[in-house]
Amino acid sequence: MVLFLLLDKIYKGDNMRICILADDFTGAGDVGIQLRKFGFNVKIHTNNNFLEKNDDDVIVINTNTRNDESGLSKKIINKTMEFLNKTGYDKLYKKIDSTLRGNIKEEVIELKKHIKIGEKICIIIGFPKMGRQILDGKHYLNGTLLTNTEFAKDVHKPVKSSDLRDYFSDYKIIKLDEIRGNLEENLSLVNEDIIIFDSETEKDLEIIAKSIVTLGYDKNVVGSAGVMNYLPKYWNYKKNRVFMLSGSCSEKNILQVNEFKKYNDDNIYIYKINYNISIEENIKIIENFCENNDIFLISIDKKDDILKEKLTLVTDYNKNIAFYIIKKYNIKNLFLTGGETAIETLELLNINKLNVIDEIDTGVVIYKDMTGEFQIISKPGAFGNNDIYKKAYEKLKNVENII
Repeated sequence: MVLFLLLDKIYKGDNMRICILADDFTGAGDVGIQLRKFGFNVKIHTNNNFLEKNDDDVIVINTNTRNDESGLSKKIINKTMEFLNKTGYDKLYKKIDSTLRGNIKEEVIELKKHIKIGEKICIIIGFPKMGRQILDGKHYLNGTLLTNTEFAKDVHKPVKSSDLRDYFSDYKIIKLDEIRGNLEENLSLVNEDIIIFDSETEKDLEIIAKSIVTLGYDKNVVGSAGVMNYLPKYWNYKKNRVFMLSGSCSEKNILQVNEFKKYNDDNIYIYKINYNISIEENIKIIENFCENNDIFLISIDKKDDILKEKLTLVTDYNKNIAFYIIKKYNIKNLFLTGGETAIETLELLNINKLNVIDEIDTGVVIYKDMTGEFQIISKPGAFGNNDIYKKAYEKLKNVENII
């Protein structure tokens, strides 16, 4: 039975119709969870009547063909593509196994028959954070050629080659130096229908995602779940926006704050509140940099900052700046540390009753407000492991993690 994983967008985009075509159930879920992080509700439909009519924005179809004989696999792909071309789609993502098991060559050949002449197919199989790297067109798993790993002895579909050249025809391999150079210019010179991408790091995947979207080469993508971490961002879908406020002066919290600062990327704007200027001046500085970013406000990040006579002033600044930013940018996912700062911020937000959901570490609690509008994590100053800020941030960032 062909199984369909159906996704309804919480925040509707520009009516883009996206189809994810996977060859097994776990692969369908693997991609589905990446989309979940961008605000999609994921549902599973096992009724084949779903083929007859579907007008949802996004569908994930599990063809369950990974272990089939190639002839049967081609027939199922042909039937599925006929359905998709009939109903229409804007983006097609052919999810394959990140270790090259399955009928990859046969299914891509069949898929190619159903797309318009001249359209590119981008092959993006790397998944660096899971140890899958593509270097000079060859697949390495944790630094070892794929054919020298256990996947070469798979019971159903043993991997016979680590070289992607053996799986595709009429291709161009885009190597790391081209990806890290001017990728868009390099891609614009490609005449081949199939473009195979190297990838060594997650940054490589993001560069690839941005470039193929910019050039319009993202209509037909074949790959693992890796690049799906980045494509929705360039399709203008956004993950949950997060606001974090460190209002504790404990030495443990200071250590945790500085640990999290090492994790920072371009998506998080970090600002240390300046108590020597006005609240309004602080807000003006923050507004200049945080329009589309997650926000992390820090009151104290070194022991020398701790001045007991200023603690009332610190709390006053913290809660008022936090309230303004949360309300202006309509942020619903909050991480608040320090009891006094947390409770006074919640009071300003008119949140006076919370549902306790779970904890991510001892004493570090997840809540929802009574309307279900806000997701909140609170932490007593000296609680939590050194990576607790990272853990809380990722929990709030990924919508599927909070019940």
